[in-house]
Amino acid sequence: MKRLQRIRLVIVSLVLVAVLSACSMYSIDVSEGSAVGIANEEKKDAFLSEYVWDGNEDHMRIDVREIDGIKVTRYGGFRGKGFPCPFFVSIEGLDRIQETSLQPSVEERDLYFTLVINDQIRELELSYNYDGYDFGGYYKDANERIFYRIHLVPELDPNNKNFYKSETDGKIYKKDSNELVPGLWYPEAQEQEQAQ
Repeated sequence: MKRLQRIRLVIVSLVLVAVLSACSMYSIDVSEGSAVGIANEEKKDAFLSEYVWDGNEDHMRIDVREIDGIKVTRYGGFRGKGFPCPFFVSIEGLDRIQETSLQPSVEERDLYFTLVINDQIRELELSYNYDGYDFGGYYKDANERIFYRIHLVPELDPNNKNFYKSETDGKIYKKDSNELVPGLWYPEAQEQEQAQ
């Protein structure tokens, strides 16, 4: 009887070790150019956590496939044992603020970045929410005269196996659940809502 219990304990232990070793944590900081990400411990893949924009209009298309030689498979993700790190765009030299009440004298500028969802992207965890006026963050200049809002306009690679673009509304959905991907900017939908 004790021998059978020992054998069961050894089998359970081996299964647990195999399962835990297969789960890799994302905890290695990596960066290259404007791309900032977090790689798993084996450096097999990484997620893009931040894109630092330098103010050059030619650099408003985000298509990062590798960071420091490590394949990027998602935008945003979870650091360590589950700390959320949604993807966002920052602007070099400007301060990011979460909430603000804009004064009438403050100028607002919208910045539209193309977010390429290429064929190797498996997940999207974005920090932007376009319900109402919550844009996930503003950026302000030093004199607080200009506030910048970030918009992520999706460009989906038709070879991506995890997401699809609806022919009905032009929005991006998850293939496995048919859920809308939150945090992306759909200009046509926003214009229609504002017209109503």
